Amino acid sequence: MIAALPDAKDVTIDDAPAITDAMYAYDCLSEEEKAQVEEALAQKLHDVSVALARVWYDIFSGYGYQLLEDYGSVMGDETKAALEKALADGKAIADNEESTYDQICEATDWVYDAVWATDDELSNLYEVTEGADSSWTKGSKDKLVFRLVQYGLEDDAYESFLAAGSKIYIDDVEISTDNFTAEKGSVIISIIPELLETLSVGEHTLTVKFENSVSYSIKFVVKVATEVPATEVPATGETVSYVAIAGASLILLAGAAFVLSKRMLREEK
Repeated sequence: MIAALPDAKDVTIDDAPAITDAMYAYDCLSEEEKAQVEEALAQKLHDVSVALARVWYDIFSGYGYQLLEDYGSVMGDETKAALEKALADGKAIADNEESTYDQICEATDWVYDAVWATDDELSNLYEVTEGADSSWTKGSKDKLVFRLVQYGLEDDAYESFLAAGSKIYIDDVEISTDNFTAEKGSVIISIIPELLETLSVGEHTLTVKFENSVSYSIKFVVKVATEVPATEVPATGETVSYVAIAGASLILLAGAAFVLSKRMLREEK
């Protein structure tokens, strides 16, 4: 079993099951049985075990550095300090060629705990990446779309939204599920135009609920449809026909004369 293991320099995470099985089998041997194992094989098992411990350390420390790079500016001061300390202390042990398997595993545990605590804190923070400060115009047939992402190593915004009961509110009033859709992709909330049409013109607040009693609010504006003034000159670059304008004027004058005539007839009666 030990002989089939890769050399220490070639160990990857894929070798973890085989190495772990070999370590367990060796530990189950009595001291007498261990003494019968070739020294070269025993040394190889030791070397690949340490190599595997460093692989695990590299994985979790990589997560830690990623969190610091992506979210160092938003994580809490204590959380950030604990993560930085775990990474610094762990690196000192992992980089020491004399460190044992148990020492590297302990360093990995420090980093793992710090990464877990940081990710847990960040999972309660969200950001809107689509729909911030958006507007919707009365009469439009388009939905109003918002996309929210969750901070941390994994974006579970959609799952967190479902876990909280799939609830959204507009101006603190809960919106029924037949008035919006929710899709995975972080979480994408689309509000149907029929509901938006019922809102007053002006600013409104959409609130999306997530698990752990977390919510995220987004401002949006409902606008009144703008009518193009009848006297506005087309901005298409086309020449305006003065004949057409004159004709339209005559029609308006004729209409005014017709109204005046009807008024005079009513007065005569």
